Amino acid sequence: MFGLEKTTDEIIESTLASRTKFVRAIFERPDSFAKILPYEEYLKEAGMFVLKDGSLGAIFEIDLVEHEPLEAGRIVSVVEGLKTWFQLSERCTLQILFDQSHIPARDPVWNFESSGFKHAHPVSEAIYKARLETFKGFCEGKHRLSPMRRKALLSIRYFPDRESMKSILRLMERGEGLLFDTMNTMTMEASEFSQILAQFIDSSKVPLKRVNGAELVDFLRRFFNPKEYLERDFAPFNPHISISEQIVYAGPTGSLEGLEREGIKTRTITLKTSPRRVIPGGMAGFLTLNFPFRLSLNFSFPRTAKIKSYFDTKEFFLQNSPSARARRQQQELKEIQERLAHDERCLFMTFSVIIEGETEEILNQRTRAITSVFHNDLECEVIREEMIGFGLCLNSLPLFYTPASDHSSQRFIRIMNKDAAKLLPVFDSYRGMENPLQLYLSRENNLVRFSWMNNPISNHTAILGDTGSGKSKFALDCVQAIKLRGPKAVEPMVFVIDKRASCEALCREFDGDLSVFTPNREMPFSPFRGVFDDSKVQFLTKLILTAVKLTSTSFEMESHHLAIVSRALKEAYLRRARERGVGFDDGNLVAIDSGEEISVSMDDVIAAMSGLTSGDEFESLKDQIADLITRLMPFYGDGVYAPFFRGQAKKKKVSMKLLYAYDLEALDSDETLKVLMSMCVINEIMGMMGTPENLKRGGVAYIEELGCLGRDNPIVGDFVVEAAETMRKMGFFLIGVAPNPIIFFETEAGKAVWRGADNFFFLKMSPDNVRYLAENSSLMGPAPLEIVGSLETIPNEYAEVYYTNKTGTEQGAFRYIQSHLDRASSVNSERDRQALEAAPAS
Repeated sequence: MFGLEKTTDEIIESTLASRTKFVRAIFERPDSFAKILPYEEYLKEAGMFVLKDGSLGAIFEIDLVEHEPLEAGRIVSVVEGLKTWFQLSERCTLQILFDQSHIPARDPVWNFESSGFKHAHPVSEAIYKARLETFKGFCEGKHRLSPMRRKALLSIRYFPDRESMKSILRLMERGEGLLFDTMNTMTMEASEFSQILAQFIDSSKVPLKRVNGAELVDFLRRFFNPKEYLERDFAPFNPHISISEQIVYAGPTGSLEGLEREGIKTRTITLKTSPRRVIPGGMAGFLTLNFPFRLSLNFSFPRTAKIKSYFDTKEFFLQNSPSARARRQQQELKEIQERLAHDERCLFMTFSVIIEGETEEILNQRTRAITSVFHNDLECEVIREEMIGFGLCLNSLPLFYTPASDHSSQRFIRIMNKDAAKLLPVFDSYRGMENPLQLYLSRENNLVRFSWMNNPISNHTAILGDTGSGKSKFALDCVQAIKLRGPKAVEPMVFVIDKRASCEALCREFDGDLSVFTPNREMPFSPFRGVFDDSKVQFLTKLILTAVKLTSTSFEMESHHLAIVSRALKEAYLRRARERGVGFDDGNLVAIDSGEEISVSMDDVIAAMSGLTSGDEFESLKDQIADLITRLMPFYGDGVYAPFFRGQAKKKKVSMKLLYAYDLEALDSDETLKVLMSMCVINEIMGMMGTPENLKRGGVAYIEELGCLGRDNPIVGDFVVEAAETMRKMGFFLIGVAPNPIIFFETEAGKAVWRGADNFFFLKMSPDNVRYLAENSSLMGPAPLEIVGSLETIPNEYAEVYYTNKTGTEQGAFRYIQSHLDRASSVNSERDRQALEAAPAS
């Protein structure tokens, strides 16, 4: 009409001619955006991807190396082993994508069911769930301790020769006429690529795990749909549909600077100049950043002739320049040519960092943090991409990069393979171990799934930290964690030798039995209680003679002393049994069960000892018996130690407890009493451990402060050594805690625990204590000692812990973060109680 009508072809041509409309259509329409993605299909049998241009690709997940405890030599060895990655052919490209992201709140790791504990004690289960909820509340950047997950993908893209690529494209277009020839060509190219991959995997010193189609789709969905990915599940990967069609759901919008997905914008920062300060392990500096980012390193492998031509041309022009800068560059060029002559390889590398945020303020803040790492750690310049950020962002995705993109972006730098290896992001923070009992965060916010009972044979443990470092709370966390192991019929037992009743709350929660040694009150404990069998008599004999030795240094023990004491113990027990009454059962004389335990005291033993002289066997030992009774005066009658050796008549317990605690703080002022009561407590614990029903349970004996067992007496040291070995055989493990290293290296009990320990935990320590530890132990090298010296404890927030096993094969630092329920179950001071009341429940 009026000559203004346009045909359909004219409308299409005019639209395509308008670049603005064309670009907008690509950037705003999800179905169109999928068309610019390179992914086509996944060949399951070959384990490789076919891309839309006919090239082939494979993706691997790198087993990242935990960097903190590594000595310098080990770090150099790891980096040196990465040079083999750069031996790929010129028809390949190599991409490394390091992804640091927040763990989403709906991740399965926050479900208790995923932990695998099926018969956990209700209290331990509640504590574990409370910590899960605490960490879950930190998720997705809501707290500076937001848990992180780090992974690195290695992508190799293989470009067949031009004719082969045409054949593969014809196959993808389903050309019937050349189907046989095309299939044959693709099979040959796939076979050659498979050989390249096999050699690459065998040569790699870092373990690699193949990524399949479903895993790639999941990774790309999280990138293109960052919010929707956290809110719902997506359809499973469909191998019969193009991969590119299964990724984009929310419709990203592109701009020159980056990509916007669901309100989250990207920004790309690119390396401008080669780093002047490249050291092995230097890339671990990026782990200190507490926000999500992606490090992208894209490598292509130019022909040797091309590299030689470039450097020859550069040398020619530098020779004709008189400036000082030219002379410096000439010197550098000679060094490079010398390295090339020694079979080093020159690569093209594009190094980009992709950050994201919802506001310009967040992006600017993160840009400054990234730039600071480049300036301070790598000493190089960077470019904030405002014109080609979108393309570089897409180029960071697995298998997206092609050498052709280098010509348009001009962001690649020439770098030698040995230098490039130092820039590879293969380091991670501590991750923990399999089959965890506990959850922590690393110092770089990795989720640490940990178990202090990870060793298959023995798990005796030493814990060392200054007063106030949180060592007691951490030790109690180890203690309660074993109650996660079921089933109920064989619930592990716990024994605690305590100070300041720090496990009082734990006893209350787990229905435990607490014995507090207070001289001015009725003693809830007696060395004579328990089953009175031959082993009990043997122990009490040793205890009484040790008591004599401690109070009478001139006393020399002889064989007749053993006979006197053991006979007196048996006579005292029989007298008490007769007083309660005896009866017949199937013709046997047995004690009548009155509902009370038979209670023997030191007074009974002394009375029985006095009566021994009336018999012919001991008549000749009258003087020795009298001397022994005199030396035992502090322990009976009105003696200073008599209250601790009186028997107490107690009703028999209806059911056995599975947690026993002994508070020895009141004994601190008396070294003699401390040694004797420590022996009594340990013997009682060993007796309960050795019963048939408890041997099936296993468990832990926790000594809150080893100093409470006595300082210089070798008797306690020998006793602890013997007990530790016996516990190991019975499936029980010892945890010893000390506030300074002197306890472990100068007290007998401490030395015994340190020698027998398989696990070692360190919390915040003063520089003097760290120095003492370094001088007296070869357990840790310089790097771990430096970590121990840097540990921090922030009250009511976290305590940093360093762990190593005896062989050093498992090491790492983490933060023990308490939930409200953790704090409630480990109150050991009035300050803790006040802080608990003031804090909101979580």
